[in-house]
Amino acid sequence: MRAKFKLDKLELHPDGASDGVYTIVMTPVIGHGDPNSENSKFFKYTPWGELRMGTVNKSAVHGMVVGNEYYIDITPAP
Repeated sequence: MRAKFKLDKLELHPDGASDGVYTIVMTPVIGHGDPNSENSKFFKYTPWGELRMGTVNKSAVHGMVVGNEYYIDITPAP
């Protein structure tokens, strides 16, 4: 399954044990206007909610921009 989320918040929290802890908060895209737009199609099938993750890996958030949209692929794990 592929979902499309918007990055709503990216925060760095100082942590004495590492270079900091990043909090990533994302919400599913919503459809506005054109019913044939990609976001409208994702909105039709993507559940509501919020994705909240934390990481100490600076390279994991490198290049992420608040307000931008990202695909999230969900596949079964062995």
